[in-house]
Amino acid sequence: MNALKKGLIYLLVFLVLGMPTSSFAQSVRVKDTDQMLKVLREKVRKQYNIPAHDVFLLWNDAELQEKLKSYGAGASLEVDDTDIGNAVKRKTFSFKVMSGDTYKGRIPVRLNIDGWIDVYKASSPVSKGQTLMVSAVEPTRTKISELPFQYVRSPFRIEDFIALQDIPQGSILQPMMLRERLMMKSGDEVSVILLHAGIRLVTKGEALASASRNQTVRVKILIGNNKIVQAQVTNDHEVTVRVD
Repeated sequence: MNALKKGLIYLLVFLVLGMPTSSFAQSVRVKDTDQMLKVLREKVRKQYNIPAHDVFLLWNDAELQEKLKSYGAGASLEVDDTDIGNAVKRKTFSFKVMSGDTYKGRIPVRLNIDGWIDVYKASSPVSKGQTLMVSAVEPTRTKISELPFQYVRSPFRIEDFIALQDIPQGSILQPMMLRERLMMKSGDEVSVILLHAGIRLVTKGEALASASRNQTVRVKILIGNNKIVQAQVTNDHEVTVRVD
């Protein structure tokens, strides 16, 4: 496998397992601290795909109301994704002050934002090339601010991955540390599950390529006329074909 293909695979795993989801393209205007906290909590919840009660905010700016009043009775703060990008890594923010469609200036705000997220840590050392075992990995609630840039979210199917490097005990699992385990190799005999109108039939086939779970693979049915079908990998040496 060349370096480009490996890089694309790592990127795909990262996007599926660990990357915070993007959100909140529209700006929102608020007039007081309570509204601000509600908006920020919701935006962090969406960004990291966690429950609202797992987001916590420490408000350090008691003078926000007075600062806003100094711009006039109709003034409000405008909050958008640019303003709170990488929020959990920051201690200060700067929000636009608007009166109708008129820009009035900016107000700096002191605020700590963080949250809890479920990730996986190695509960014991994992050697390079070893298939991950449930006993060697544990889901752990960790502060977002303490996470590396990439991380593996909980839950995921632990035993479907192999370590690409030695993983010390206590390490947060990152996509670059892992690769998907092959469920079959080209030439392996596999069980083919045929599903049609609620009927489930099982026959034998031959995998025509190596594949991991949920990938599509070409399989030759080993009965009748040796028909070749596209099947989804559902387990070790097992594929499923949905027949219309």
